[in-house]
Amino acid sequence: RAEFSDGFVTALRPMPSEPAALVVFARLPIPGKAKTRLAKDVGEANAAEFYARMAERIFTVTSRCERTSSRTVFFSERAEEDGIRRWLQGKRGTASDPRASSWMDIRLEPQAAGGDLGERMRRALDHALRHGGSDGGPCAKAVVIGTDIPSLDASHVDRAVELLDAHDVVFGPAVDGGYYLLGVRDRGYGGGVDGGEGSD
Repeated sequence: RAEFSDGFVTALRPMPSEPAALVVFARLPIPGKAKTRLAKDVGEANAAEFYARMAERIFTVTSRCERTSSRTVFFSERAEEDGIRRWLQGKRGTASDPRASSWMDIRLEPQAAGGDLGERMRRALDHALRHGGSDGGPCAKAVVIGTDIPSLDASHVDRAVELLDAHDVVFGPAVDGGYYLLGVRDRGYGGGVDGGEGSD
């Protein structure tokens, strides 16, 4: 049975209150790799810059979340790790980004190789539930988002975590029929994820 509440679709089941590990799917904003469909219209460099600015907004906005125990960026390819690390240090361009002071707590993990988006999300959520606690230990809840969410605010994430107090699964539905956010509890989470977010 499902319930609509504040724009979220929830699967019903009461659970106690705890913070959540936040997972952000991201990739290095390299021209030719980031926003490839958009690049066909605006060019690879402009598409990559657009992607970078959206991702940086997500990094900054989620630093204001009050109900998360950790934030982890799951990046696309293991070879991107050094570039991602420099990016989160505010060193993407020639000048240092002052917003990076709010990104320093972000943990890094490569996305699992192989599988579709749903499978990669499942593995990321599994990792978050095992290691997403503030001390690197288990966490009772996990929430995953992407970077293509220009209207996302910290309150959306906090509300999803709050709804997980009473429900096993929470979706933030998108206008295109997919979803921009998925939250799960360790109990009641069957590990099955259908990738509803865009992968580009």
